Amino acid sequence: MLSSAAAARPRLFQCVDQLLTGTGPVLVPRVAVWAVVVVSVILLVLLVSFAIAPWHGSPLVRHEATTTVVVPDAPPPVALSAADIRRLDEPWEWFQSSNEHRDLLDRIVRMRVELGRPLLILDIGLNIGSAPWAIARVCPDCEVYGFEPIPKYFAYAAYRLPPRDYPNIHLFNYAVCDHVATGEHIWMETAANVGWNTLIAAERTATQVQVPIVCVTVDIMRESGLLPRTIDLIKIDTEGAEHLVLRGMKRTIQTHSTPKPLLYIEVGWGRTRADWAQELDAFQMLFDNGYRAYDMDQITGTSMHWITPQ
Repeated sequence: MLSSAAAARPRLFQCVDQLLTGTGPVLVPRVAVWAVVVVSVILLVLLVSFAIAPWHGSPLVRHEATTTVVVPDAPPPVALSAADIRRLDEPWEWFQSSNEHRDLLDRIVRMRVELGRPLLILDIGLNIGSAPWAIARVCPDCEVYGFEPIPKYFAYAAYRLPPRDYPNIHLFNYAVCDHVATGEHIWMETAANVGWNTLIAAERTATQVQVPIVCVTVDIMRESGLLPRTIDLIKIDTEGAEHLVLRGMKRTIQTHSTPKPLLYIEVGWGRTRADWAQELDAFQMLFDNGYRAYDMDQITGTSMHWITPQ
């Protein structure tokens, strides 16, 4: 003789079958039952998708952490208006058709061939995202961690580089410098040049306005597990604040295994710059920790420079 539980199981299956087929003494209309089933499946799929998809602002998988310092939350997301998109589409299209990143891309392609594996690249000062986009075109399996402090430009980069299309690009809405802080500001250009935004107050112009930002360092991001331990190349283009970025990655430079990261850094105006002495100190830190010396006194204009490990 069947137990009550065993006897109830066929009756349960029979009721479910009657609900789904519309047969038997079922009062609920079949279309309503199927609607509930379809909605439930959709909600389940969405729930699973959100659970496994990385947030476009930090990688899903954390790396090994070696510090208890808490990385502050990024600024709240901002919405892009149609006017914002139209304004930023113009420089985006210019970058797409220019050779702005040619030197960087050529070096990445050579390194990819020489190392025989994908590269891990930091883009500090990514602006609207043109460099990660270009890198993905020549090295789609390379992994890029990009940092942009200005929320509106970060939002545009995320708009142009969605995770579904660029799974190896991870974007962070942070200013990278030599300390961790909230409630600080960057000077953002409001005229034509969307790339001229600086942390250095002495460099500001009449057409720039202050924008609140959150500051982090490469050391803290790496030690907290938000960046991998091994980094192949670091691009730094922060409009006069490059020495602050270098100061905030001193432990990374000192403790990084050989080979140390190749550095691609904007340096400009030499002794005429207000913070030139601090810049010299930051670069000397590199030369004292395994990088080839570079004659900084010869620099008079503004351009990107390769700083190579010995």
